[in-house]
Amino acid sequence: MYCSKCGSQNPDHAVYCSVCGTPLQTFPSIPASIHPEYRNLGGWLLIITIGLSFGLFGNIVSFLSSLANIMPYYSGYPTAVAHDAFAYLLSYVPTVITCIVVLTAILKRNKSIASIYTNSTIISNILSLIGLYMLDLYPDYIIIISAFSACITIALWTTYFKKSVRVKVYFDL
Repeated sequence: MYCSKCGSQNPDHAVYCSVCGTPLQTFPSIPASIHPEYRNLGGWLLIITIGLSFGLFGNIVSFLSSLANIMPYYSGYPTAVAHDAFAYLLSYVPTVITCIVVLTAILKRNKSIASIYTNSTIISNILSLIGLYMLDLYPDYIIIISAFSACITIALWTTYFKKSVRVKVYFDL
């Protein structure tokens, strides 16, 4: 059994690390010496972080441009502006908040990254789909396909966060 803190090998029956005194887990962990580069943000985690950063910027820009585009068409209809502005808000802002939450969890090495990602993304996607439905710009089958693809994406990334060796080493799981 390896110590998750210092990476030293200990007997299988040991409760504490013989080198640093850290309590050992009951299942064998990955030695830090095998994957020292995994202690850094890299691989898919780096790609996710970069993608979230671009997603954050892109969604803010899209939201602002959407609002700017609808204003001239509804000059005499304040309730229509309010309705569409709220729908755009539901479409973009949850995604922005999700990007911020997941980025913060990754950068602060929050150990519950899998559940943070899953819960925030599910809520974000539900609100975004409600916003798309309210805008009535897309046929219902497009919204259903979007919901289905969001479910698949959430399942794949949640599995990655739970199973990846890099994630386990990076977050000290």
